[in-house]
Amino acid sequence: MLEKRGKKGIEPVVATVGLIGISIALFVIVFIWSRSFVTEKILKFGDPIEQYCDDLAVDIDIQQGQSPNEAIFSLSNIGNVNIYQIEVYYHYPGGKLGQILSAKTGTEEDVSLPAGTATTFGVSLDINFDEIEEIEIIPLILGEGEESKNPYAFACENAKQTIKLK
Repeated sequence: MLEKRGKKGIEPVVATVGLIGISIALFVIVFIWSRSFVTEKILKFGDPIEQYCDDLAVDIDIQQGQSPNEAIFSLSNIGNVNIYQIEVYYHYPGGKLGQILSAKTGTEEDVSLPAGTATTFGVSLDINFDEIEEIEIIPLILGEGEESKNPYAFACENAKQTIKLK
């Protein structure tokens, strides 16, 4: 038969409290982790930002600058929405390079190109302009989070333009 020893196990109440504590800790960890999969809704003037992409119209001209590693961008915002930034992708035989630029100055500063205005700026490239086969440009507009009110740049994919150079 089994012989009783002098040691006892933990009390059932202590075990229950411990299991509940572990369960709550795991729930909190999973909840915080799962929040990263849900994005906040972006609004512009209280409306979903996607509808403002339909009011976006940009006239774009790109030429080689004075050096082989420079591109000259001419942008005209002929739509009804300020363009916050532009996402630019340079396609060349060896791959694709991308950068995000201010729509007004061509730098990384936060300056919008207001509706009805135009600008011209030069951009230094990591490759020769002659190697580029095509350039994709996606306008970004500025909105704010529905709950946090934080500013967010939104890419208007439906306003994307592709300029073939070769």
